[in-house]
Amino acid sequence: MSIDGPNPDILKNKTIAIIGFGNQGKAQAQNLRDSGLHVVIGLRTASKSSLDALKLGFKVLGIAEACKTSDVRALLIPDEYQSEVFASCIQHHLFPGKTLLFAHGFNIHFKKIIPPQNIDVLMVSPKASGYILRSKFENKESVPFFYAIHQNVTGEATKCAYAYITALGGTTDSIYQTTFKDETIADLFSEQVVLCGGIPELIKQAYLTLIEAGISAETAYFECIYEVKLITDLIISKGINNFYQSISNTAEYGGRLAGKKIINQSTKDTMKKILKEIEDQTFSENFLKDSSIGYPELKRLREQNINLD
Repeated sequence: MSIDGPNPDILKNKTIAIIGFGNQGKAQAQNLRDSGLHVVIGLRTASKSSLDALKLGFKVLGIAEACKTSDVRALLIPDEYQSEVFASCIQHHLFPGKTLLFAHGFNIHFKKIIPPQNIDVLMVSPKASGYILRSKFENKESVPFFYAIHQNVTGEATKCAYAYITALGGTTDSIYQTTFKDETIADLFSEQVVLCGGIPELIKQAYLTLIEAGISAETAYFECIYEVKLITDLIISKGINNFYQSISNTAEYGGRLAGKKIINQSTKDTMKKILKEIEDQTFSENFLKDSSIGYPELKRLREQNINLD
């Protein structure tokens, strides 16, 4: 889609309600305000985050009141709580032509939230934690951003997304278009298979293998944990193929040989199974069910954790 380019002035005379003041909400609210936009914070009564928001000089309202008085509502609370909060506090205050914004496609893609047809619905997803988003902004740097449009009633949804990203610190070359479906599926898959599942578990099992073989904890730590960042930095800067040029022949020979043994067809089949369970909603339904009864499965998994700090 062709647009005139990022223009934060589109949002200058609008009120943005940040619903939630956790990791992302806090960072986004500060960046938006520092870019000259009018921001209010919407929180539940007696929320522990209220004091934090007030200390930073934000106006704090109840969620329903924040939605009534705003033009853009950014729903930045955890995925598992969004549908209930939407039903109880938000949906009755979404007036025609206003905007509902998400940072993740989960509840729209899986139809846990069905927004009215007379509003704009879009997604702005920073590819960084709130802490990094804020730090980069303060240093006049950008993180990558995905955006997607679910409903474009006003015809201004894409311009609004670009304006919002620009106010968060994004630059033209850091903005990528996606869809709610693709962002949701890819994000969940990458978390489970690579970022929050595969890498931590590989690290833990490699560390334990060395410990069980009599290697010291310090040596195992530096070899299996500390150096992970060094390698990922090389891969990010050079690409997977070119990164091999920056390591020894011994490391390349051993890595290429062992990598195929560790990540084999059986592993690939498991990845496909995980992807299928994300796509057919098995994962999302199990997650939401677990959250609704106090996270017994998550707590069980936490108890199995091996502390490598």
